[in-house]
Amino acid sequence: MTGFFRANGKMVGDVISYASLAISIGALVISARSAYHDRGRLKTTSCLCWEDDTRLPAIQVGVVNLGRRPVILTSLGGDCSQSQVDPSADGAPRMVSHSMVFPKPITLSENQKFRITIPRKITGTDALLTDFWLEDTTGKHHRIRDAKFNLSKYYELLKRPPASTR
Repeated sequence: MTGFFRANGKMVGDVISYASLAISIGALVISARSAYHDRGRLKTTSCLCWEDDTRLPAIQVGVVNLGRRPVILTSLGGDCSQSQVDPSADGAPRMVSHSMVFPKPITLSENQKFRITIPRKITGTDALLTDFWLEDTTGKHHRIRDAKFNLSKYYELLKRPPASTR
């Protein structure tokens, strides 16, 4: 009966407990990996382009959802280089919001693309923006790649006189 309880000098109960520990650690790793890949991940890009009707520079933003979960975008905003204050109705100063809330939230499912041209009311010359971001329903700000570079070029082109079209 002693051969039943011992396998190569170890107790069978020890072997079973180590095997169950290894299986549970493996399951934990697989579940953590799945949770990491299931989250919504955005790849953002920006480029400087020209508007067709006005021939003025514009910034175009592209977004792709690389994750498996859908991401719902609620607004597009930017950071200012200087603090701008706007007096409210009660006379107390408050920060001006440089963001645009989308009229209808934009839902991006897996590998879905979205492209928007930044409206002039956000990039207006009264407050110089230094960076752009997109906000989702969880409140997370997703920075837009190359936005700082494209904004600096955008403002540089706006200061130049328009090229003659002879």
